[in-house]
Amino acid sequence: MKTNNMKQKIDKREAPRVDTCNLISQISMDEDGCMTSRSMGIAFNISTSGILLETSHKLQPGYVSLMTSDMDDKLIEIKGEVVYSHKTRIDKYESGISFLGSEYKKREFSKKLIKVFHYRKNGHISEII
Repeated sequence: MKTNNMKQKIDKREAPRVDTCNLISQISMDEDGCMTSRSMGIAFNISTSGILLETSHKLQPGYVSLMTSDMDDKLIEIKGEVVYSHKTRIDKYESGISFLGSEYKKREFSKKLIKVFHYRKNGHISEII
C-alpha cells in the first residue's frame, strides 16, 4: 500500500460555495466602527457563511461592510470579518470574508447576490440598469 506524504488541503468551510461574479463595494472598519478604507471588488464565490472577494489591494484583518444592489436595485449590505487576504498571480488580492449576523441575514444576502448574478448572466442586464 502506497502512502502519499503530500499535504492534502482540508476544506474547513461550513457551507458549499456557489460560483458568482458580482461587483461589491467594501468598507473596512476598525474596532470602533470607523472607516479605515473603501474599495470595489468582485465576488467570485459565495456561501451562507462567507464570500471570496477579489480586490486591487490587500484587505487588512478586521471588520468589513459589504454592499451591492439586489434585483430591485435596492442596496443590500452585510457585515463580515476578513479571514485571509493574499496576492494572486495577476497582482490582485483574494480575500476570504466570513459573514457576521443572523443566519437569516446571511442566507438572504447570499440568495439575493446569486439571483442577481444568474439574472445578469442570462442576458437581462438592460432590465436591471
